[in-house]
Amino acid sequence: MKKLLLLIIAIGFLFGCAGERVRTVQDDNIFYSSSTPKIRIKINPDFNFKEEKDEQKSGFSLGNGDKSSTTKLSSYLFIDHISGKRRAIEIRMIEIVEHRWEFRPNIFTQKDPFKKGIVKIQGKDYQYCIFSVNAPDGSYLIKGIGKLVGGQGKAIFKIYYYEYVTGDWSNFNILTSEQNKQLDEFIEDSEKDIQILDYQAPTSAT
Repeated sequence: MKKLLLLIIAIGFLFGCAGERVRTVQDDNIFYSSSTPKIRIKINPDFNFKEEKDEQKSGFSLGNGDKSSTTKLSSYLFIDHISGKRRAIEIRMIEIVEHRWEFRPNIFTQKDPFKKGIVKIQGKDYQYCIFSVNAPDGSYLIKGIGKLVGGQGKAIFKIYYYEYVTGDWSNFNILTSEQNKQLDEFIEDSEKDIQILDYQAPTSAT
């Protein structure tokens, strides 16, 4: 599990909010954000809320060769404690605090993903991408879903769904029948374990 946490932190920096807002996770395992984005996300109770992090990074590259930006990263991590699988869900927001540049419209730039595209949720378009990252004695299957938020390309909202699997997943074109079955289950679980809902204020918000 420690390796999974380190992977999540690394991905946060590799891939790489206006007015008072509420961002919180309540006991019903629902994440609330009152702005940038205004959203409610229900996480399967099999996943325990682990931690919240807020970091500010100077010199964060926006992918255009210029590293003079200052960005703020907020993340919320949930760890599976029931199934026995090494799985995690991370909600993250990345905002440009000081810079004239904007994030590019394509927020997932992984090479040779299994699948990527646009999906409509609650009437809004979200980008998604399914890919793998090598790990000791196996790989991490990762599904990302997200969108630009806040206007003018100054913020990105993403949800990552991670699962550790054994075997070689470096080429999605030559998977075994068992791997294809695992991949189908991974995608099905990701859709079941994360529900993006219309925003409603949490009961503790004022």
